[in-house]
Amino acid sequence: MKSRIQLFLTLGLLAAGSSLSAQKATAESFYLYPLVTAPEAGSDMTKSLVDRFVGQTDLTVAHRTPDTIYLTSPKDASTQFEHNIVTGDFRFRRNMTRYLGDFAPKLPSSDEAAKIGLEYLQKNNLLPRDPSELKLAHVGGLRAQGLIDGKTAGPIVDKLVTLSYSRLIDGLPVLGAGSKFVLDLGDSGEVIGLVRHWREINREERKAIAPEELYSESEVEELAKRQILTEFGDKSLIEIRGKGPAYFDHDGSWLQPVFVFETQVITSDDGVVPTNYLCVIPLMRNSPEPLRLTELDPKAKELIQTIKAGERPPVTRTIGD
Repeated sequence: MKSRIQLFLTLGLLAAGSSLSAQKATAESFYLYPLVTAPEAGSDMTKSLVDRFVGQTDLTVAHRTPDTIYLTSPKDASTQFEHNIVTGDFRFRRNMTRYLGDFAPKLPSSDEAAKIGLEYLQKNNLLPRDPSELKLAHVGGLRAQGLIDGKTAGPIVDKLVTLSYSRLIDGLPVLGAGSKFVLDLGDSGEVIGLVRHWREINREERKAIAPEELYSESEVEELAKRQILTEFGDKSLIEIRGKGPAYFDHDGSWLQPVFVFETQVITSDDGVVPTNYLCVIPLMRNSPEPLRLTELDPKAKELIQTIKAGERPPVTRTIGD
């Protein structure tokens, strides 16, 4: 492969607050956990969720798929609501119009924001059944910079504080598209946006994984090597910086174990600048729900970018992200 590439997966491993160590993959450690449909599922729940979290009655359906209803306000396009009627997941963003321009909100500190976020989740009955699963992974934000007279760059203004929450199961981080909360806080700590992407696990119906159903660690390392060389080219040099087990939530029916490698890869293109690459390998030989991580979403393949030394990948942000 002639160009150096990097696959950007929304895994959130390091954000889960648990660094990888050289842990052994043992059958005693892992289970298949059924994921339970959230009580907010069903199209009959959409209006009540909008009333509860947005509080506006003028939202109308802008688009609809078999799984998801998208609503927006005809008076304020920045107020939006999205509801997955199959899983019960939802997200919203509201009142962003007032944050445009040079408006400088009074934002809470990181500690204040963390307290406000937890209180909001508690007040709205959004905390997991087992609160210990929820971990505040990152406190970030949104900054904006305008132009003065359309020419000169104006001051940088902090517009939002963003709280990103991840999940731990059996002490292991949960990766993948599911299992997350994201809260955006604005002026005086008001909640501007929320992503609720979370389903409970059914511990009573979990299935223990027998030793013969798991790849050995040496087999997992060989699979990881093949995957990395396929992505970067067979002449690439690989350094493993950390490794360990995790669980994976890809919006399917099961939470299942994987093995993760934090690596740095040097390709034959420049031979100098390493690329950080997070390699995820399913641990089960025959999963009831194969992950096929590089085939999950066509959008994932669109995010495979040619990155030159010193460049950053493009960053996009949609409602609630």
